[in-house]
Amino acid sequence: MDDGGSYPGLMRTRCGGVARNHADALTRLGCETTLISAIGNDSYGETLLSMCSHMDMSHVLRVSGVQTATYLSVALKGNVLYGITAIEPMISKLTPDVITSKEDLIASSDAIVVDGNLTVESLQVAVSLAHRHGKFIWFDPADQSKVFKVFESNSFNKINAISPNANEFLKFLNLHDGPFPTALTTITETKGPDGVTWWHRNGKEFEKVEKSSPIDPTKVVSVSGAGDCLNSGYLAAFLSGFPAERCHEVADACARFSLQSLDSVPASITSACLCDA
Repeated sequence: MDDGGSYPGLMRTRCGGVARNHADALTRLGCETTLISAIGNDSYGETLLSMCSHMDMSHVLRVSGVQTATYLSVALKGNVLYGITAIEPMISKLTPDVITSKEDLIASSDAIVVDGNLTVESLQVAVSLAHRHGKFIWFDPADQSKVFKVFESNSFNKINAISPNANEFLKFLNLHDGPFPTALTTITETKGPDGVTWWHRNGKEFEKVEKSSPIDPTKVVSVSGAGDCLNSGYLAAFLSGFPAERCHEVADACARFSLQSLDSVPASITSACLCDA
């Protein structure tokens, strides 16, 4: 109740962030993955590094005088009631020059995952570099208030896959008039307890595939990170050359492990998901 009182609950510190979650899940799935990000020279940054020792964090910028990006969520029965973010000061340190300095890394990759937390200018540079080198580009908007960035940065016509939730997808449809660009081949629309709708390009049209929630919605432990794990499962399977149906199965397996864990990206996600899904 909104009465100033105190209520018993569980408080947990865990790693998060759309980009970090994807990098974590892809790493656990056996993909050679590098995270490009920025963190502070503070206790939050040290904690994050200690919890991400299994990942390649060598391209994460350390910044003094700015707090590591943090997000506080208040959840009831696994569903987030609201969240409070403090990320923009640190995200602003990922300037276009920083992104440009990573061109060799981008050029040597098979796929690039970018999210809407980046500034419009940095997003434009990241997508342009990946497009110039012919990479598969996956964009996750991160929040419905940030969908506009992919259009303002003139990036939408270069992106191959997007992964909005239902509200973010409505924003895409409201902001884009006309058919989607030919480069866009995959849309992942997550709908919470109603599951996922996959849209796959077939010529000029998109084929629609409806998938129910990978677990009973009443048994969800936490929804945090589940969509990121879903995307990562699909992308890892896609890069392994699996057909779409198999990619969906791997995606569901990864989402299932996340939904059953308090960790955004649980250790139960491993390369075995590509074989056992």
